[in-house]
Amino acid sequence: MSILSAISSSQTKTGIRVVLSGVEKVGKTTLATNAPRPLLIPLETGYSGVVVNKVPMLEHYAHVMQLLDEIAQACAAGQFAYQSLVFDSGTALERLIHTAVLATDPQYAAGNKKGVTMESALGGYGKAYQVANQFFDEFLKKCDLLAVHFGINIIITCHVFAAKIVDPTVGEYDSWDLLLHSPKNQKTYGKREMIARALVRH
Repeated sequence: MSILSAISSSQTKTGIRVVLSGVEKVGKTTLATNAPRPLLIPLETGYSGVVVNKVPMLEHYAHVMQLLDEIAQACAAGQFAYQSLVFDSGTALERLIHTAVLATDPQYAAGNKKGVTMESALGGYGKAYQVANQFFDEFLKKCDLLAVHFGINIIITCHVFAAKIVDPTVGEYDSWDLLLHSPKNQKTYGKREMIARALVRH
């Protein structure tokens, strides 16, 4: 088939990709589930008061990825009834990813769970965080596929923390930042930068 013969002038409708951040109990989940035809994907407790269609709370990263594959298959078959996916929350997703990464460390798998951390796992030197970034990137790519090809809105709630900023032009002030890992060394990046770059890109 000729590529030129497939030129189209119609507008492409893609789903939006949004992060809703705020302190606990401010109403992030309630606001997010007011999106068009929402499906809540709970990754932590705290959604009991929200009346919305939802899947069971997912407690493993593999289950999150399995669900995204199932949704993509349903969309391709024209059998997905929802327009918006609400992941609650990105901070909890990071915890699931870190648990999955730690489980790949031989010492952790051998039962020495307390002695293995993200700083020491897989030989240390930030290697575990690099693998976690790869897991998070896989998640974002599956979300992109749903947004671009099927017009599904991707909404991720995220907790925040107060960060002190020192700006030589205006002085010192407090700011809210996403509660996701960030090395803050200008050479590498973490999930906080990855999700911010995804929002800028799209």
